[in-house]
Amino acid sequence: MLRLEKQVVTARFISPSGETVQAPIEIRTNPITGRTSRVAFSRIGDREAGTDFLPAPPPFAGDTSQCPFCHPRLQSKTPRLLPELAPDGRLVRGGSVLFPNLFP
Repeated sequence: MLRLEKQVVTARFISPSGETVQAPIEIRTNPITGRTSRVAFSRIGDREAGTDFLPAPPPFAGDTSQCPFCHPRLQSKTPRLLPELAPDGRLVRGGSVLFPNLFP
């Protein structure tokens, strides 16, 4: 009998509020195709936007005042890497900024 292989790993990062977060992620491997998928339990109740239909953009779509990825909120609204990976919490090169996924 074929079975999906699964492995549980833990993502660790510092949340925008400053607390260290550990989020379990299950990696499943299809025994026939070898393809993998990830199950993020931290988002188990979330529903992907646009899965039923593609709605029109909201009227405030051009407003970047609340965008967590726009300066100057990037530093206060995005998670940080653990200090052993990046002492400053993020890796910056030119105009690019690397930070961990809040929902890995």
